[in-house]
Amino acid sequence: MDNVQLINQAVNLFFQRNPAIDVAIPKDLMPLCIELGLFGSEEQTGWPLRNVLTDIDQEGNLKLIPSMKPVRKPKNTYWFFVRKNKE
Repeated sequence: MDNVQLINQAVNLFFQRNPAIDVAIPKDLMPLCIELGLFGSEEQTGWPLRNVLTDIDQEGNLKLIPSMKPVRKPKNTYWFFVRKNKE
């Protein structure tokens, strides 16, 4: 499974397991990304996922993650995952 599919699966699982949460940041999804095998270590900061999201964005494939809502600033991009019915 490629990174985009694994990220989408992690997002879906996160929102299923956390029905009261409507917005998540990469750090919130890291345990699920590790559980699904996207990352092999216990890195909980969200940094590896942010790097993968940056790569996906540079490839022009960010649209393949429908829940992704980036907030672009001059130097940084802030990554947010939004529950589908809350967009």
